Amino acid sequence: MRGYLSFVLAFLSLALILSLLSLSNAAGSRSLSKAVSVERIYGVEMNVKEIILEEARQGGRTGFSIYSTTHFERMCKHCPDNFCAPYIPPAPPPENACDETLCSACFREDEARNASEYWSELGISSLNGHMFDPDFSINIGHADTEASLSADPLRKGYFILSDIRFREDLRINISSEKLSISAGSRIPAGTGVDCG
Repeated sequence: MRGYLSFVLAFLSLALILSLLSLSNAAGSRSLSKAVSVERIYGVEMNVKEIILEEARQGGRTGFSIYSTTHFERMCKHCPDNFCAPYIPPAPPPENACDETLCSACFREDEARNASEYWSELGISSLNGHMFDPDFSINIGHADTEASLSADPLRKGYFILSDIRFREDLRINISSEKLSISAGSRIPAGTGVDCG
């Protein structure tokens, strides 16, 4: 009887140890699963930020390029704010004759900046429909960018786009119903990308 009792106690002890180990492994795997989810959301966040910054750069360049290929410094001489000369027929028109059509092709710094900002913001907003990862839903807030130009006498418009900066924080929300995890992030105001 004593041997039987020892066997039952040893068997119960072994069963208790095995059940504790399985509980420990289950808790550890849940903890590991959560750590993997956090690592995945961090990876998605970094990827989204990198793509947003590149889209700001490419959009700004596109906007500046479109504007600078259709607007020229030499056309400004036909604008009233650049002291164009009125044309009075029958005399031949002066070289700087006032002409609304020609004036509309005048390269203006503020318009070039506005075009760059518009296209960079348009590109960023188009990312809201992009699927970065099938397990995650991404929501990007409204971008408010600011373009800076630099003088370059060798360029056609005498300017180049030097950088695009964020005027305000750009909010980014990342969530996954499948993984039951979400995170809020942002690109801080003042963050910029070099476009030169």
